[in-house]
Amino acid sequence: MQQATLKLDVQFDPEETDAESVAAALDKLLKMAMSIPDMLDEYGVVQVEEFLVEPETITVEVAVGVTHGDSSGHWYTDWVEIPADTPEDRIQEVAQGKFLAEYEGDEIVAFVVAYHIEE
Repeated sequence: MQQATLKLDVQFDPEETDAESVAAALDKLLKMAMSIPDMLDEYGVVQVEEFLVEPETITVEVAVGVTHGDSSGHWYTDWVEIPADTPEDRIQEVAQGKFLAEYEGDEIVAFVVAYHIEE
């Protein structure tokens, strides 16, 4: 069997519901439709997984090294949110840029390294 991921754009009123609830309702609707005899017979065996809501952002943990303008300094970790559709080979660059854009400290940033992506 071959697998394909199909994308479905859905518009809804956020004052009435949320994306997860819409996905759950679509799961119920699809389950009912799939239970109709002969519904997909002409397509052979078709198995459909549950509807999932794609995240808009991913959380990236960054290691940050700072200095005080002399030889003293330290490092720490922080978290930044970046777009979920960021290509894998650009996560470091985007996370670093996001951290630096939001940085409000008075220390000199020596390095920012993305090292953990929260799933």
